[in-house]
Amino acid sequence: MVPSGLTVRELVGHGRYAHRGVLGRTTGDDLEAVRWALAVTGLEPLAGRRVEELSGGERQRAWIAVVLAQKTGVLLLDEPTTFLDLRYQIEILALVRRLADEHGLTVGVVLHDLNQGRRVRRQDRHAQRRPGGRVGRAARGDHRRGRQGRLRARGERRHRPRDRPSHLPAVPARASHHQGVVPPC
Repeated sequence: MVPSGLTVRELVGHGRYAHRGVLGRTTGDDLEAVRWALAVTGLEPLAGRRVEELSGGERQRAWIAVVLAQKTGVLLLDEPTTFLDLRYQIEILALVRRLADEHGLTVGVVLHDLNQGRRVRRQDRHAQRRPGGRVGRAARGDHRRGRQGRLRARGERRHRPRDRPSHLPAVPARASHHQGVVPPC
Protein backbone atom coordinates (compact mmCIF):
# COMPACT_ATOMS: atom_id res chain seq x y z
CA MET A 1 0.00 0.00 0.00
CA VAL A 2 1.15 3.48 -0.87
CA PRO A 3 -0.14 6.59 0.92
CA SER A 4 -2.54 8.57 -1.24
CA GLY A 5 -1.00 11.44 -3.17
CA LEU A 6 2.59 10.17 -3.03
CA THR A 7 4.50 10.88 -6.25
CA VAL A 8 6.86 8.42 -7.91
CA ARG A 9 9.87 10.58 -7.00
CA GLU A 10 8.79 10.69 -3.33
CA LEU A 11 8.23 6.92 -3.27
CA VAL A 12 11.69 6.26 -4.71
CA GLY A 13 13.12 8.74 -2.19
CA HIS A 14 11.83 6.50 0.61
CA GLY A 15 14.41 3.96 -0.55
CA ARG A 16 17.07 6.31 0.84
CA TYR A 17 15.58 6.34 4.36
CA ALA A 18 18.32 4.15 5.85
CA HIS A 19 21.04 6.42 4.45
CA ARG A 20 19.76 9.65 5.98
CA GLY A 21 21.56 11.22 8.88
CA VAL A 22 20.42 11.85 12.44
CA LEU A 23 18.09 14.68 11.45
CA GLY A 24 16.73 12.79 8.44
CA ARG A 25 17.74 15.43 5.93
CA THR A 26 18.05 14.65 2.24
CA THR A 27 21.59 15.04 0.93
CA GLY A 28 22.99 15.46 -2.56
CA ASP A 29 23.87 11.74 -2.55
CA ASP A 30 20.21 10.94 -1.85
CA LEU A 31 19.01 13.12 -4.72
CA GLU A 32 21.58 11.57 -7.07
CA ALA A 33 20.58 8.02 -6.07
CA VAL A 34 16.90 8.80 -6.69
CA ARG A 35 17.71 10.42 -10.05
CA TRP A 36 19.78 7.38 -11.07
CA ALA A 37 17.08 4.90 -10.00
CA LEU A 38 14.42 6.80 -11.94
CA ALA A 39 16.66 6.94 -15.03
CA VAL A 40 17.60 3.25 -14.95
CA THR A 41 13.98 2.15 -14.62
CA GLY A 42 12.74 4.59 -17.25
CA LEU A 43 10.52 6.47 -14.81
CA GLU A 44 11.92 9.99 -15.25
CA PRO A 45 8.90 11.13 -17.34
CA LEU A 46 6.56 9.76 -14.64
CA ALA A 47 8.45 11.14 -11.61
CA GLY A 48 5.82 13.79 -10.85
CA ARG A 49 2.80 11.51 -11.23
CA ARG A 50 0.99 10.03 -8.26
CA VAL A 51 1.69 6.35 -7.70
CA GLU A 52 -2.00 5.40 -7.71
CA GLU A 53 -2.25 6.72 -11.31
CA LEU A 54 0.35 4.28 -12.61
CA SER A 55 -0.36 1.05 -14.48
CA GLY A 56 0.70 -2.24 -12.92
CA GLY A 57 3.96 -2.43 -14.88
CA GLU A 58 4.85 1.18 -14.14
CA ARG A 59 4.13 0.62 -10.47
CA GLN A 60 6.32 -2.47 -10.44
CA ARG A 61 9.18 -0.47 -12.00
CA ALA A 62 8.64 2.17 -9.28
CA TRP A 63 9.08 -0.45 -6.55
CA ILE A 64 12.23 -1.73 -8.25
CA ALA A 65 13.47 1.89 -8.35
CA VAL A 66 12.91 2.13 -4.57
CA VAL A 67 15.30 -0.80 -4.11
CA LEU A 68 17.80 0.61 -6.61
CA ALA A 69 17.87 3.94 -4.76
CA GLN A 70 19.29 2.05 -1.79
CA LYS A 71 22.43 1.47 -3.88
CA THR A 72 22.62 -2.17 -2.91
CA GLY A 73 24.53 -4.71 -4.99
CA VAL A 74 21.81 -7.35 -4.70
CA LEU A 75 18.26 -7.38 -6.04
CA LEU A 76 15.93 -10.19 -4.90
CA LEU A 77 12.54 -10.43 -6.59
CA ASP A 78 9.72 -12.84 -5.80
CA GLU A 79 7.28 -13.15 -8.70
CA PRO A 80 7.92 -9.66 -10.12
CA THR A 81 5.61 -10.26 -13.10
CA THR A 82 2.55 -11.58 -11.28
CA PHE A 83 -0.71 -9.92 -12.36
CA LEU A 84 0.98 -7.90 -15.12
CA ASP A 85 -0.01 -7.74 -18.77
CA LEU A 86 2.32 -9.57 -21.16
CA ARG A 87 3.86 -6.29 -22.36
CA TYR A 88 4.85 -5.33 -18.82
CA GLN A 89 6.04 -8.85 -17.98
CA ILE A 90 8.51 -8.67 -20.86
CA GLU A 91 9.49 -5.12 -19.89
CA ILE A 92 10.17 -6.06 -16.24
CA LEU A 93 12.22 -9.12 -17.22
CA ALA A 94 14.24 -7.03 -19.70
CA LEU A 95 14.87 -4.46 -16.95
CA VAL A 96 16.05 -7.17 -14.55
CA ARG A 97 18.36 -8.61 -17.22
CA ARG A 98 19.74 -5.11 -17.99
CA LEU A 99 20.37 -4.42 -14.29
CA ALA A 100 22.49 -7.56 -14.07
CA ASP A 101 24.33 -7.08 -17.37
CA GLU A 102 24.94 -3.33 -17.46
CA HIS A 103 24.97 -2.33 -13.79
CA GLY A 104 26.58 -5.41 -12.26
CA LEU A 105 23.80 -6.17 -9.79
CA THR A 106 23.49 -9.69 -8.44
CA VAL A 107 19.90 -10.60 -9.20
CA GLY A 108 17.82 -13.41 -7.73
CA VAL A 109 14.39 -13.97 -9.25
CA VAL A 110 11.69 -16.47 -8.30
CA LEU A 111 9.48 -17.30 -11.27
CA HIS A 112 6.93 -20.05 -11.76
CA ASP A 113 6.61 -19.60 -15.51
CA LEU A 114 9.42 -21.42 -17.31
CA ASN A 115 9.01 -19.24 -20.40
CA GLN A 116 9.76 -16.19 -18.27
CA GLY A 117 12.68 -18.00 -16.70
CA ARG A 118 14.17 -18.50 -20.15
CA ARG A 119 14.09 -14.72 -20.71
CA VAL A 120 16.39 -14.07 -17.75
CA ARG A 121 18.32 -17.34 -17.85
CA ARG A 122 21.48 -16.02 -19.45
CA GLN A 123 22.96 -15.77 -15.97
CA ASP A 124 25.88 -17.74 -14.68
CA ARG A 125 23.84 -20.26 -12.70
CA HIS A 126 20.24 -21.34 -12.28
CA ALA A 127 18.35 -23.86 -10.21
CA GLN A 128 15.08 -25.60 -10.87
CA ARG A 129 12.97 -27.20 -8.18
CA ARG A 130 11.67 -30.60 -9.09
CA PRO A 131 8.93 -32.76 -7.57
CA GLY A 132 9.97 -34.28 -4.28
CA GLY A 133 11.93 -31.20 -3.27
CA ARG A 134 15.01 -32.10 -5.29
CA VAL A 135 16.82 -29.24 -6.96
CA GLY A 136 18.62 -29.42 -10.30
CA ARG A 137 21.42 -26.88 -10.76
CA ALA A 138 23.56 -25.91 -13.70
CA ALA A 139 26.16 -23.33 -14.59
CA ARG A 140 26.46 -21.63 -17.95
CA GLY A 141 27.98 -24.10 -20.40
CA ASP A 142 27.50 -26.96 -17.93
CA HIS A 143 26.41 -30.14 -19.66
CA ARG A 144 25.02 -31.99 -16.67
CA ARG A 145 21.91 -33.05 -18.53
CA GLY A 146 20.34 -36.45 -18.85
CA ARG A 147 19.19 -38.06 -22.09
CA GLN A 148 15.92 -36.17 -22.10
CA GLY A 149 17.65 -32.81 -21.66
CA ARG A 150 16.52 -32.40 -18.05
CA LEU A 151 18.79 -31.09 -15.33
CA ARG A 152 20.12 -33.77 -13.05
CA ALA A 153 19.76 -33.13 -9.34
CA ARG A 154 22.97 -32.72 -7.37
CA GLY A 155 24.19 -36.18 -6.49
CA GLU A 156 21.86 -37.92 -8.97
CA ARG A 157 23.70 -40.54 -10.99
CA ARG A 158 23.63 -40.66 -14.73
CA HIS A 159 21.74 -43.67 -16.02
CA ARG A 160 24.09 -46.02 -17.82
CA PRO A 161 23.17 -49.41 -19.22
CA ARG A 162 25.73 -51.08 -16.93
CA ASP A 163 24.01 -49.53 -13.86
CA ARG A 164 20.96 -51.76 -14.26
CA PRO A 165 20.70 -55.50 -14.01
CA SER A 166 20.83 -57.14 -17.43
CA HIS A 167 17.40 -58.75 -17.01
CA LEU A 168 15.61 -55.33 -16.80
CA PRO A 169 14.72 -53.41 -19.98
CA ALA A 170 16.18 -49.94 -20.50
CA VAL A 171 13.57 -47.25 -19.77
CA PRO A 172 14.37 -43.62 -20.54
CA ALA A 173 14.04 -41.18 -17.64
CA ARG A 174 10.97 -38.93 -17.74
CA ALA A 175 11.52 -35.19 -17.91
CA SER A 176 10.12 -33.49 -14.84
CA HIS A 177 7.40 -30.88 -15.19
CA HIS A 178 8.46 -28.50 -12.46
CA GLN A 179 7.33 -24.91 -12.13
CA GLY A 180 10.02 -22.95 -10.30
CA VAL A 181 13.15 -21.23 -11.56
CA VAL A 182 15.31 -19.71 -8.84
CA PRO A 183 18.58 -18.06 -9.89
CA PRO A 184 20.96 -17.82 -6.97
CA CYS A 185 22.15 -14.51 -5.59
